[in-house]
Amino acid sequence: MVVDHGVWKLIRLQPVRVKKIKTVKLRTNPKFVPPFGCLKKVGITNQIYLPQVVEYELKLEGWPKEWSGLTIVQVSDLHYGKFFPTAYYDGIIRQIKQLKPDLFAFTGDLINSKKDALAMKGLLKGFKAPLGVYAVLGNHDHGAGAEALTKALTQESIRVLDNEVVYRKRKGKTLAIMGASELWYGNRDRSIILNSKADAKLFLAHHPDHYFLGKKSGAHLQISGHTHGGQIRFPFLGPLIVPSNQGRKYAQGFYREKNTVLFVTNGIGCYPPLRTLCAPEIVKLVLKPT
Repeated sequence: MVVDHGVWKLIRLQPVRVKKIKTVKLRTNPKFVPPFGCLKKVGITNQIYLPQVVEYELKLEGWPKEWSGLTIVQVSDLHYGKFFPTAYYDGIIRQIKQLKPDLFAFTGDLINSKKDALAMKGLLKGFKAPLGVYAVLGNHDHGAGAEALTKALTQESIRVLDNEVVYRKRKGKTLAIMGASELWYGNRDRSIILNSKADAKLFLAHHPDHYFLGKKSGAHLQISGHTHGGQIRFPFLGPLIVPSNQGRKYAQGFYREKNTVLFVTNGIGCYPPLRTLCAPEIVKLVLKPT
């Protein structure tokens, strides 16, 4: 378990053509001080309140030139609650909206408990993008109340995809925006996704373990969260624990198998409230053909 993460990061059978464009630190409410401050005495910084926006240019095999330059902003794993309330997220959300992508994608675990769906009401209101604002639910969302959260998101004009596909067209070429139902608790009927037909395919799934479906559906790109990037990482070793059936194989970053690229974000929140060498992030992707 100690070496598998390093092996998969260093030895990729299919390289990913990706370039980091820039990293920008987000402004945060200075009233929020991370817990476990005692760790500073041993040189460890708790990064939970050090969010950043990371922008990448990603070239995809078979991606149509008509959809070249498509921009996506991925927001994942807010874990709204005690350590990440409205007072913390309010300013961050305003900065995210200013990124103005072609579409916004929320990839699950927005809340931690049943009361959070009501408490965060209005927080995500006002997100707009030319191609729409979409969400898939995560395991915490289902445990806290998927129905209530779906209703709240719908009221704020965020389309929740539950093994569903939305189609958009540009210059005669079709884009399929596919969203997976939660892997552990959700709908098992994946026929709509598997039968989708489009020139370009984007797959939203909370779990990286949904990669089997991303590849089987012919997605050019799958974007996921859930792992928090490993959350507690160590130099040279990477993360010790990743909540995935694949172990640490898809803990963080870009992977490619066949012609489907998987991207796994660190996410913006976490639980428990501790991050080391794994800064919270919002990700902007610029998609281009090879």
